This record gives sequence, C-alpha cells and structure tokens, in this order.
Amino acid sequence: MSDFDQRGLDKIIKPDTGQSGYKIYNHEYIDNFIDRILYYRADTTLTQELLEAANTLRGKLNGVEQKLAGDIKEEYYMISPEQMFINLDLAERVWHNVVDNIRQHITLNDPDIQFEMPELWVNYQKPTEYNPLHLHGTNFSFVWYLDIPEQIRQEHLKQVGTTPSRGLIDFVSSQSNDLKRFNPQTSDVFVFRSDHKHAVHPFYSECERVSMSGNIIAYKH
Repeated sequence: MSDFDQRGLDKIIKPDTGQSGYKIYNHEYIDNFIDRILYYRADTTLTQELLEAANTLRGKLNGVEQKLAGDIKEEYYMISPEQMFINLDLAERVWHNVVDNIRQHITLNDPDIQFEMPELWVNYQKPTEYNPLHLHGTNFSFVWYLDIPEQIRQEHLKQVGTTPSRGLIDFVSSQSNDLKRFNPQTSDVFVFRSDHKHAVHPFYSECERVSMSGNIIAYKH
C-alpha cells in the first residue's frame, strides 16, 4: 500500500454499538463548548494600544460594514483574509491573548490543534446603531471592548420597561430559551463558539463605543 493509501486510515471509525446496543459519537475539541461564553479581563495597556492602532486606521481604509451583520456605519478591518493592517507584533499579541485563553479554558488537551485568526475588525458604534441577532462562520469568535463610556453602561437603568437592554450584549442559547445579557466595560473580552447567536442593543447617549471583533479557525493536522 502506498503512503497516499495509508494516509488518514487511523482516523476511519468502524462503528460499534458495544453491549449497550448504541453509541453516540461526539466531534472533538469544540463539542464541549456549546452554549458557553468565556469571559476575562484583558490587560489595560494592551487594550489602549489596540484602541490607538484602530484610531490610526480610522477613515484611512474602506469600511467593511457591508460585509458584516451590524447596522453600524464605521467598521474597519485590522486583519482581513488577504491583508494585515496593524503591525505584526500587535497582531501576535492579540492572537496569543485570545488563543492562550482558548487553550486553557475551552479545548481538549490536544497538542495537534492549531489556531489561525483570519479576521479582526473594529466597530465604532454610535447612538441608535446596533448588531441584530447573528452568528459567525468560523470555529471561535470574540469581542474585545476597547472603549466604553460609563454613560452607556448606565443607560439600561433609565429604561421604563421590564427588560433593560440599552447598550447591552445578549447571547442566546441554542438548546433552550435561556439568554445571557451582559453589561461590558472597557478591556472586557468574551470568547464563544462562532455559531453561538448574539446581539448588541443600541444606546442613545451622545458618545461612541469602540469594540474589536475577531474570528478564530481551529483545526487539526
């Protein structure tokens, strides 16, 4: 048998029910994070550097808002599938920050799992703008809040209805009707499976919120 014929044979499963009469097969490394959100606080100095880098790019690049889900007028790639717009050192620090947390808290202990970050973009959200319920198309995604004025964080307290939501971010369960609603602050990071539906509610204060979002591809050699 040639090397080509042998390649991948160890990954072929011969189905076997065993004594129980059935068996459930699970996909590896990502199946264990359904309907979960990893939250952590990023280093404030790195957050400030990212904000400064984003502001440097602002207005100098073509917007990517037509490629994204949100009703947000100013969104710019920091890393696109074709090109990197921030310096390599900063990009690697973002990658390590997110991927190290994924390795520590989400995936199985498998050294063969590799990660890539093909997309990273910045969102300048203004009053009344929002992100409708949506999902992403890779394996993991994240949102990193670079600057949130305190008046935005306090807006939900002024609502008259029974469902405070102004300026907040929602994650909707795929397994039940449960909803997790967060009031983020500067330097907060949320990591989640890309198929985890989420939405960002509008705010109405005369200021803007800056966040950075990215997608992570996980694969095995």
